[in-house]
Amino acid sequence: NYPVTFVIFGATGDLSEKKLFPALFGLYKKKLLPQHFKIVGFARRPFTDEAFRELIKPGILNAEKKSNDEQDELQASITQFLEKVTYHQGTFEEIKSYIGLINRLGDIDKELGACSHKIFHLALSPFYYETVLKNLEASALNLSCTDGSGLTRLLIEKPIGTDLVSAKKINALLSDIFKEEQIFRVDHYLAKNALYRLLTLHFFDPALRTVWNLEQIEEIQLSLYEQATAEGRGAFYDKVGAIRDVGQNHMLEMLALMLADKPPEENDREKRAYRAQALKLLESAQIDTKNLKRAQYEGYLKTEGVAEHSQTETFFRANFEIEQGAWRGLRVAMEAGKGLKESAVTASVIFKKPVSLTMNGSSEEVKMLTFHIQPDIFIELTLSSGGKEKVPYEKIEQLRHAADNYELVYFESLGDNQERFVSKDEVEASWVFIDRLIAEIKKIPLVVYEIGSEPSSIA
Repeated sequence: NYPVTFVIFGATGDLSEKKLFPALFGLYKKKLLPQHFKIVGFARRPFTDEAFRELIKPGILNAEKKSNDEQDELQASITQFLEKVTYHQGTFEEIKSYIGLINRLGDIDKELGACSHKIFHLALSPFYYETVLKNLEASALNLSCTDGSGLTRLLIEKPIGTDLVSAKKINALLSDIFKEEQIFRVDHYLAKNALYRLLTLHFFDPALRTVWNLEQIEEIQLSLYEQATAEGRGAFYDKVGAIRDVGQNHMLEMLALMLADKPPEENDREKRAYRAQALKLLESAQIDTKNLKRAQYEGYLKTEGVAEHSQTETFFRANFEIEQGAWRGLRVAMEAGKGLKESAVTASVIFKKPVSLTMNGSSEEVKMLTFHIQPDIFIELTLSSGGKEKVPYEKIEQLRHAADNYELVYFESLGDNQERFVSKDEVEASWVFIDRLIAEIKKIPLVVYEIGSEPSSIA
C-alpha cells in the first residue's frame, strides 16, 4: 500500500477525459487504489487545479451514469477523488516543463510523507513519444527515488511506431531509459476481461480444447466495426488510418490470443512470449492480393486535420494464409472500419467439418463458433442443421466484479504482472506483417462508401 503518483501526459485529451480519469475514479470507488495517491495532469493549456478538476468531472459523471449509487454519495466520492488531482502546465518539447514537474512531484512527496511510486502515462499522440521520452531521461524523471524506495513505471499507448523501423526506434529508446519490467505497453483490448476470457477459453474448456487445432479449424474471421467517424481525431487518424489504428494492435492481439500455445499455468512473461511466437507465424503469411479492400467514408476529407487529398483508409479488408508452424494452412480474414452501420467486435472460428460441442447443456454439431465481444457479450453457435444457438457469457464464466479495460490497465500497472500488456517482441512481429500488408493494399484504388454502410456492401 505504498503511496503512488500518477502523471498523465496529454491530460486534456479525449482519451484522458473519457477513459483515464473515469477509470482511476472507478478504482478509487472500489478501493483498489493505494490509500495515499495523487494524480498530476500534464498538458499545454493553462488551467488552475480547480478549473482542471471541473474540466474532467463531466467525463467521470458520464461514465457513472449507469451506476446505482445514490447521487449525493456519488457526488461526495467524486469531490473527494478530485481533491487528489492537480494540474501542471507544460509543453512536451521544453525541458523547463519537466524541471517544473520535478518540483511539483517533490512537493507531492512531501505531502505524502514518502517518495511515492511514479507511474507516467503517455496518453498523447504517438508522434510526441520520442520527444517526451528524451525529456524524461534528460530531466532524470525516469529514475526512481534517490533512496531506492520508489518505483518508476511507464504506460505507453498504441500504436508504437507507424512501421517496423519507427517501432524499433521507439522500443530502443524505451530500453535505453527504462528496464523492460518498467515498460507497460498498453493495448486496452487486452484489458477487456470479456475479450480476453472468451479468446483464451479454449485453454480452459475441455470441449473447445479438443477441437482447437489445424485439423479441425479452417478459418478465423476477425471484425472490428465502429459507427464513430474520425471526427475530433482527424489530425492523428489521417497519419495512421484503419490498419495502423486497429489492425496492427487490437486485431492482431486478438488473433495472437487465439493462436498462442499458452498453457494456463505459465507466468506472464512466458504468456507474452507465446503471443509473440504466434505473431511471428505471420511473417511469411501469403496475402490474398486479389481480395484486398481499402475504402474511405464519404465526407472524411472535410474532417478537421485531414489533408485535402488524403488517401488514408477508414476501412480495410484483408485475407491471408499462414505458411509456417503448427497453424500452416490456416486462413485468416480481417475487416475493420469507421463510419459503419453499427459498432461490433467479433471473432469467428470456421470448422472444416461440423464438430461436436457441449456448451449449452446439450451436445450440438457446430459449423462455426462466433465470439461476440461488443456491444453484447455472448457465444453464437452456427449449427450444421442451419440453425443458430446463443450461449450467454455468464454460462461460460461469470464476470468478476473488478477492474476492466482502463481500470485494469492502471490496477495491473501497480503490480508486477504484465500479461495484459504488449511486449517489445509482439510490437515488432506485428509490424513485420503489417508493413507487408500496407505495401500491398496501397497498390489498389481507394473506394468511397457512405456513412452508415453495411461492411458487406463495401465492394
